Amino acid sequence: KVERLGLKLYDMEDKKIDNAAVKMVKDEEEDEVEYKVRVYEYDENGIEREVDAGDVYFSTSDAKIATVDRDGIITLKKDASGVVTITAVHEETDMTATLDITVSGAPVAVEAEVTVDGLEAEVELKYVDENGNLAVEDEDKKGYRVYAGDLEVDDQDDFKNGKASFVLLAEEYGTYSVRVVTDEGLSETFDVTFSEKEEKPAAGKV
Repeated sequence: KVERLGLKLYDMEDKKIDNAAVKMVKDEEEDEVEYKVRVYEYDENGIEREVDAGDVYFSTSDAKIATVDRDGIITLKKDASGVVTITAVHEETDMTATLDITVSGAPVAVEAEVTVDGLEAEVELKYVDENGNLAVEDEDKKGYRVYAGDLEVDDQDDFKNGKASFVLLAEEYGTYSVRVVTDEGLSETFDVTFSEKEEKPAAGKV
């Protein structure tokens, strides 16, 4: 029994687009840029099966950013950026699925989100464009450097579709300044505070 539908975004060479984030099409680019949305159905065990595009109706929330045709081919409009929602409705079951696609301009800033657990911190980086939307890095600018002083940098993953992550390991509790410089020429400096977890008092009768 089918429990739900889901959508995934691919380029025209069948490569999956992570985070459903793509670059804005510049006006001087000659050709239209196209992507394909694929529809999958999932049963109660989470087993995935692709649905034929002919069994689905597609629609776009904003045709000024992107249009979608009967086959799930998405065409980006030139010089348009923002978030567009693609909706698919199965014509027999009426089940629906949506996918938010972020069409972004060039990265203008890098933001860091830090989650601390004891002497370990996970840092998630993301590029944003001038509108604050998730922005995609250039193909040849996926890397970045971390300047973290006495902290050890571990599990450093390069940027992929606008996001990257790494782990910081501290030997002692305290606040440390961390600076990230990316291959896009953007930097972000932020403080990371490692503190001992408060032991919760054991519950007991008074």
